[in-house]
Amino acid sequence: MLGNSKRYEAFESQNVDGLFYVSHACIMIHLSGKRILCDPVFTTPPHLGSHLFFPEYEYHENFFESDIVFVSHQHQDHFDPKFLKRLSSRTQIIIVEGRDHFKKKLCEHSIKFEEIREGELTEVVDNIYFKAVLHDSNGIDSAVLITNRSFSIYHGNDCYVSGEKLKEVFKSHKIDVACVPFAYIHWYPYLVDNIDQTFADFESSRLVDKYMSFGVEMIKALRPRLAIPFGANMMYYDELDHPVNQAIKTPFDFETFYSRRENDRVVKALFAGDYVIHRDQQLEVNYTQTNKAAFDECFNIFLTDIRNGPKLFDDSGFIDIDLLSLGEDSLNFIRHRISSNSLDDNIYNIYISCPGRSGSLVYISRDLQECKFVEELDNSVPFYHFKLTDYSFKAYFSGDYSFNEIIASSRFRVERSDQVYDLRVLKILNHIL
Repeated sequence: MLGNSKRYEAFESQNVDGLFYVSHACIMIHLSGKRILCDPVFTTPPHLGSHLFFPEYEYHENFFESDIVFVSHQHQDHFDPKFLKRLSSRTQIIIVEGRDHFKKKLCEHSIKFEEIREGELTEVVDNIYFKAVLHDSNGIDSAVLITNRSFSIYHGNDCYVSGEKLKEVFKSHKIDVACVPFAYIHWYPYLVDNIDQTFADFESSRLVDKYMSFGVEMIKALRPRLAIPFGANMMYYDELDHPVNQAIKTPFDFETFYSRRENDRVVKALFAGDYVIHRDQQLEVNYTQTNKAAFDECFNIFLTDIRNGPKLFDDSGFIDIDLLSLGEDSLNFIRHRISSNSLDDNIYNIYISCPGRSGSLVYISRDLQECKFVEELDNSVPFYHFKLTDYSFKAYFSGDYSFNEIIASSRFRVERSDQVYDLRVLKILNHIL
């Protein structure tokens, strides 16, 4: 971990309510003398080491003495079990109920936690209240309003919620600062093989605009005094020009997008080390203004330094797996994951392979009742075929990673029998495999 952040010490010395941006989707909130840390991730680069936080996170040993830690969901850029297990014994860890897969993961790591209900104003400690919402559809993400009735912060992480729902849930709350997601970060269409570039470019523009517009909608529904574009401080390790990096819009892009559509200047692009002070009912924003060109230049320097340094991600658990020796028994972990599930309405077979490695084609039947190695795809039935790199294939076959985590690494390509993005397949990938 990095040394103690001088900027955090400057923030903490103010001894007033406020918000400190740690990095990506992690913020430290000070309310009524309490430290409330949201989505802390410090231990390892997430998603098989394929992503890096940039700017780097601001770390301080006082984070371990937080009074409350809120964890929005289980993805590795939001959930750091090693850090959570090192917290003070008096720290309350809070999650939103309604996601058994997340609770199971916390229990697997022997992490004690408390649940709050969606839509209910819950007093977590004296005069500090939480009110949560869940993602409209994906069953993974959650967001939360944190308030002492004088200063209120909305921590939106990756959670996209309709403006209509936000208005209903938070209609009686005045929100000072809203950390709002805006960036479309996904494998489609950037990692899809069997589409032409014209269609991929069209889909990319459509989806980027859709999610940025979604961010604007959420800000208009929440009506904050200040909105921080949130959750896009994670860059792909391989190169700045990687399709994933090119797809992700920066907070600068969203600030411009918003200002062209609305008449106010409520959106400000903040990054790690910036902070907001609430004093005498006013917001004091302490941040260094920069631009996208300078941001990209600094990232390239940062990436070069990282590559020339020691390995940051521990892959000792899977790097030595021999792909040529995988037999039917190596599929048992997949069979176990699908054993208690049956999907009568799914029309797609799923295939997983490691291109260039003979005998690596894994077949998972559309009803999740069969898993085996096969010689070739059955083109008579609709399918999704995920082509993993050697690295991600080994990681998956270690049995220590969900397929959702493999997808988050972006170390794959995908071929589909048609151009339908089917939510039933997404459910299988996210919650079962």
